[in-house]
Parts: sequence; structure tokens; C-alpha cells
Amino acid sequence: MRSYAIMLSIRYFNHTFILIASLIANGCATMQAKQTDTNKAAPFSAQGWGGTACKELIHDITPKNIGFQQAVQNIRLYQSWASGFVSGVNYSDSDVYDVSGATTPKDTFIWLKNYCADNLETAIPIALHELFQLI
Repeated sequence: MRSYAIMLSIRYFNHTFILIASLIANGCATMQAKQTDTNKAAPFSAQGWGGTACKELIHDITPKNIGFQQAVQNIRLYQSWASGFVSGVNYSDSDVYDVSGATTPKDTFIWLKNYCADNLETAIPIALHELFQLI
């Protein structure tokens, strides 16, 4: 019984360590100013899942690249990141209540995914900026 408790403790420690290491690695991921297909550099540093180019988003959400379950999890992560980005833009602009208009987070992500499929070199924040121009 004692060895079982020790095994559980070790397993718990290993899983906790892996989770913390993943969170730290994801939190440290930042995007340097990247050149987009319109030859504009992103004017700021975006952190986290959305701090990448569209080609990475498309790769990360395609089941044949990484498996179905991981793709579903990545979609949720990118969707959450995009929602946070929209919320941050809303917060920073006192003249606008909701920059995304009447779109839902799911609608925003679907638009982002479709835009990124056609504009692989575009930085994700720049892609979302394009959406805001359409609304």
C-alpha cells in the first residue's frame, strides 16, 4: 500500500511538473515583428498562442498534422486567445464598446481560420485587425 501511495505521488509530481513547464513555455512565447504578405511589420509584440503567423495556426488545427484530439484542443486555445485579443482591443479603445461587432468568439475564429488559410504569412494579430476593418 505504501509503494502505491509513493507511485501516485511521483505520478502527480510528474504531471504537475509537465503542466507547469508547458504553461511557462507557452507564456514565454512571444512574437517578434514579422513581415506580412502586405509587407507591414506587426507594430507590437503579441504573446501566447496568437503570437504566431497564420501558417502555424493552420498547421496546429489540422488533424492530419497533429491528431484529432490535439487539433480540437488547439482550436480552443486559439479561440480563447482571439477572444482575449478582442477583449484587450475593446478595453484599450474607450471609443468602441465591442470592436468585433455582433460576432461570437466562434464566428471570429471561423473567420480567422478562413483568412489564415488564404494568407499564411500574415501575423494573427494583423489578420484580426483586418477583421475589425470589415465590421
